[in-house]
Amino acid sequence: MKQITIITASLLIGFVVGTYFGSTNTTPQGVVLTSGPKFEEQEEILDSFVSACLEGSAEACANLYTKDTVYMIPETPILEGRQAVLGSYKEFFEGRDYKVLEMSEPATEVVHFGDWAAIRGTGKEITESKDGQRTTKTYKWMILSEKQDDGSWKMKWDIFNFDNPLK
Repeated sequence: MKQITIITASLLIGFVVGTYFGSTNTTPQGVVLTSGPKFEEQEEILDSFVSACLEGSAEACANLYTKDTVYMIPETPILEGRQAVLGSYKEFFEGRDYKVLEMSEPATEVVHFGDWAAIRGTGKEITESKDGQRTTKTYKWMILSEKQDDGSWKMKWDIFNFDNPLK
């Protein structure tokens, strides 16, 4: 009987100590958002990116990425670092021989967790060649963004692919 009392007391003490000193973190992790201020913070990155692309500014595009970014684009080996991303955008914009009439990259959802956010969405670009032929490209993308010390957000990882093969 004495043994049962000791075991019961030990379990009770363990439960009380575990409950009292256990994790008190009540902040949910990985909150899925489709609107609101934290969603809009991520939309700001996308809006800045679309503007920079429409302007053909490699520097403005690259400045939206962290210094140690990872950029994964179709038919290209992984690019690491902001300087590699800058070089890629410079090459892309210098070789662009068409006019971009319209571009959009709306976010579908944001998974926010503290100083990090995963964003996914779709994209659409309507272009016009020198001979007047219009083309519409659609794609999907995913970004991991990181909050910077100054409160801004930058892209840490960026990957996209086209819905249909480019011709």
